[in-house]
Amino acid sequence: MLKKITAVLDTTQSVLDIHDEQDQSVRISVLDALTKEGLPVVPTPEGFRPMNSFLAGLCGCLTLDLLLLFKEKKLSCTHYQIDMTAERTPVGTFSLWSSIHIHVSVRGAFSKEWVADVLGFSINNSCSVCETLRRAGAKITFEVTIK
Repeated sequence: MLKKITAVLDTTQSVLDIHDEQDQSVRISVLDALTKEGLPVVPTPEGFRPMNSFLAGLCGCLTLDLLLLFKEKKLSCTHYQIDMTAERTPVGTFSLWSSIHIHVSVRGAFSKEWVADVLGFSINNSCSVCETLRRAGAKITFEVTIK
């Protein structure tokens, strides 16, 4: 599947604005690259750093899977939150995501076991972002809380 992505650097705000052919957009912080002598800086609130975009994509992918299944089963979800903790490990000159823990908190007419089964299926069988991260060496774990 061919995708066209356009990225435009805004040096006044130290961000890279990225758009696709449907005019969906994301803003990535490039402040580190634009500072003199590579001094460590606090990321700008204007956007994610590039590696954090993987985690944001993972949140989006899993959320779409779960919400579509809730809709298909005609289940009402009155609260949905996904929290992630992730660790990166140096591998040569790279720093790859090595472990990701996903915590999904939901409120609705379903059991914890059912949500865990659906989330596990998404993580292991249908979320391309999960598979991409897993192939890069990330260990992905999860838990579910029903509110």
